Formats: sequence, C-alpha cells, structure tokens
Amino acid sequence: MLLSLKKSSEKAEARQALAWHPSFTDPSKLPDVKVVRTKFFVNSASVVMLGAILCFVGNREYAVYQINNDLNVIESDIRTTKPNSDRAVATFNKFKAEEKKLAEVVNLSAESLVFSDYLIHLGATLPERVTLQRIIHRGPGQPMSLTLAVDGLDAASGDIASKYVKQLQDDKVSKEYFNDVTLTNTVRNVGPKNLTLEISMAVKPPKK
Repeated sequence: MLLSLKKSSEKAEARQALAWHPSFTDPSKLPDVKVVRTKFFVNSASVVMLGAILCFVGNREYAVYQINNDLNVIESDIRTTKPNSDRAVATFNKFKAEEKKLAEVVNLSAESLVFSDYLIHLGATLPERVTLQRIIHRGPGQPMSLTLAVDGLDAASGDIASKYVKQLQDDKVSKEYFNDVTLTNTVRNVGPKNLTLEISMAVKPPKK
C-alpha cells in the first residue's frame, strides 16, 4: 500500500517536471523574471547625483582657493614693488619740476624783451599825475598787462589817460617789443579820487 502511494507521488512529480509551462496557481513557484530590480536604478541614480554635487562643490572650492592664492601673490608683489614705484614717481615729479624751470629759462632767454630794462623805460616816461600800480608779464608770446592810475577825477583826467595810451602806441621802444597797445578798461574811483587804466600790450614772438 505504501509502495503504491509512493509510486503515485513520484509519477505526479514527474508529470509536473515535464510540464511545458509552470503552474500559475502557485506564485511561490513562479520564476523571478525581472532582469534588474527597480531598487538598483534608484540607488544608482542617487549615487550619480551625489557624485555630481560633490564634483560641483569641489570645483567651486578649488576655484575660490585659486583666486585667493592669486590675490595673495598679487598683494605680495605690490608690497615688494611699492617702494621702488614710490621712488620712481617722486623722481618723475622732480624731473617734471626741473623741466618746467628749464623751459622757463629757455623761453626767457629766447625773448627779445628784457623786462627789467623796459620797466625802467616805463618809469622814466610816465607823464605827471600818472602812476604805475601793477605790471603783469607771463612770458614769451603772452600779453603784458599794465594797471595805472591818473590822479584826480576832473575833466583833464580823461585827456591825460588818452594821451598816455597814444604815447605808448607811438613809443619807439614799445614798438620794438609789442605788436599792439590797447586800453581795455577805465574805472573812476571816488574814494581815492583817481582814474584807473588797464592796458594790454601784445608781445612780439621771440626772434628765431
């Protein structure tokens, strides 16, 4: 009896083993047909994203480090070269000042007008009641300005002023050094009771 039951069980197992497809009625006996599980993809994506973030952060940190390092090098170079740069600037400024002085000397030497001699000539040729108050001469080629005062505010003051301008225009010494003599302004001063004259004299260019 036991032998017959054993044989029947073996036959049933043999028939099941020879079946052309598995039995879908028993899920536990179905094969695992997933090639790659979904969990694997999720884990892989997480690893890739984490790696990308780490690379980005690493590159940013390295770039900041490089910038700071370059700044330190530049600041060190500035500190090293600053004393020499300051000395060079001071030397250049000194050279410019000396160059300006030399140019003034050259210009004055090239000008035919001897200012001191002409000043003596002006003082010697001033008419009565006329006083030289100020004279401005800025150098070769620049107009010379005279400020004079005529004593009194009577009718003769205007005539004296006009005659003196005419005198300068006809003066041989003035013609030698100046192209033009022009009365530019007159002011009546009630307080000191005089007439102020302002005269512009165009200096001839230096002879070459």
